[in-house]
Amino acid sequence: MEAMSSFNSLFNSMQQEAKDIFAAQGWPNKRNEDWHYTDLSARLPASFQNQPLELSEDVPLENLTCGVDDATQLTFINGLLSDVEDLPEGLTIDALIAHPELVKQSDDDMTDPLLYSNLAHLETGIVIDVTGVIDRPLEIHFHNTAAEEASFVRIIFRLAAGASLTLLESHSGWGHTQLVSDIYQAEDSMLRHLRLHQAEDTQVSLLLNRVSLDAQAHYHNVAVSLSGGLGRLETRVTFNAPGSHAGLATALLSGGKQHIDVTTRLNHLSPDTTSDTVARTILDDEACGIFQGKVIVHEDAQRVEATQKSDALMLSTEAMMNVKPELEIYADDVACAHGSAIGEIDHEALFFLRSRGIGETAARVMLVEGFIAEILGRLDDFAAGATLQENLSKRVETYLKKSA
Repeated sequence: MEAMSSFNSLFNSMQQEAKDIFAAQGWPNKRNEDWHYTDLSARLPASFQNQPLELSEDVPLENLTCGVDDATQLTFINGLLSDVEDLPEGLTIDALIAHPELVKQSDDDMTDPLLYSNLAHLETGIVIDVTGVIDRPLEIHFHNTAAEEASFVRIIFRLAAGASLTLLESHSGWGHTQLVSDIYQAEDSMLRHLRLHQAEDTQVSLLLNRVSLDAQAHYHNVAVSLSGGLGRLETRVTFNAPGSHAGLATALLSGGKQHIDVTTRLNHLSPDTTSDTVARTILDDEACGIFQGKVIVHEDAQRVEATQKSDALMLSTEAMMNVKPELEIYADDVACAHGSAIGEIDHEALFFLRSRGIGETAARVMLVEGFIAEILGRLDDFAAGATLQENLSKRVETYLKKSA
């Protein structure tokens, strides 16, 4: 009991420091270079009142999760973790409050709004340890039941040497959701991570992945966003040792007045590391999309191979796309490249399909589906990849038919 009390004391001290910083700094605005296109200070309240957590009953999640029948399920309702079912061997879960050292903030962290705001309001946190090859996917679903709900969660993933896991992360509902996921992958570990975002237009989602890779560790991320009011999907990867690799793929489909920001930062500290980033964005109505991708190759990180590519398909003249790709290279033996393209539906391709007897709506749906096929195709390497592809393809088709 005394040990747990000391844990609580340390955690409470760190949280109070974060609250003080949040009170002084608040949310970032457009004068912050990393947040130039997503001004949170103009969109979010200056403070949140932490409400008693309540696990709502009868939340219909069947059509919002990833739909893999044999997945191990974890569900956060309004920030509260529901009952945990039996976990497979090699997968354990512990309370984050028992590991305050895992949330200790560095000086840089205390200038990062996604980190100090998360810690300041943190309500729930867990540590997931993976010590073996887990065949069953793990699905973690986050759902807020009302617009006034605000949930702040932090999850620590630790993959031991040689461990592997398929992680299915899905988001739905209303309100404000802020999730920080810290992922530590030891030598020869593998994490395949799907993120599905299908929330209401009133939801604000600030989602941060921080990934640390040791030698020969591989991280593969596929993110699909079909809806949501204001979203920031940020991924930061640090390559600590040779042979580590990260592949990031994102498909965004936004309409109405949705604002979705995809930001990536790939920090190659070690030689002989590789990364590839690809983003496909589809914007309709008055939606706004952002892609900010930065690759940093340090002086001693020779023989790094890194690519990033962002393409956007504009379905409306009122939609807006902002693209900011960056390469910051201090080594001289590297193969790095970036590129971007923004355009509308190919009218010649549309005419070709129409001339073959295909209706205009169906033809537009086919062309847009083809535009993001590369992203969904990356699910082939996932556990239950065929099921995931089929489920997501149906959702994409439904979304496009509604907006066509």
